[in-house]
Amino acid sequence: MNTFATPNYFTTISLCDTYIPKLVTSLDNLQLISLPDVAEIKRVVFDLNGDGAQDLMGFLVTFY
Repeated sequence: MNTFATPNYFTTISLCDTYIPKLVTSLDNLQLISLPDVAEIKRVVFDLNGDGAQDLMGFLVTFY
C-alpha cells in the first residue's frame, strides 16, 4: 500500500541555466583555465615588491 507515495514528476530544465545569467564566455573560460607560460611567470615574479612582507617562513620576495 502506497499511502504516502506521490508521483515523482521532474523536468530536465536546470534552474541555474534558466535563471542565472552566464557571466563568463567560453573564450574567457579558456583563458582562465590555461596554464601560464614561463615568460608570464617570470614577469609576475620580477614585478613583485622585493621589500614587501615576509612569507610564513620569514623569507622576503628577493629570496625567490
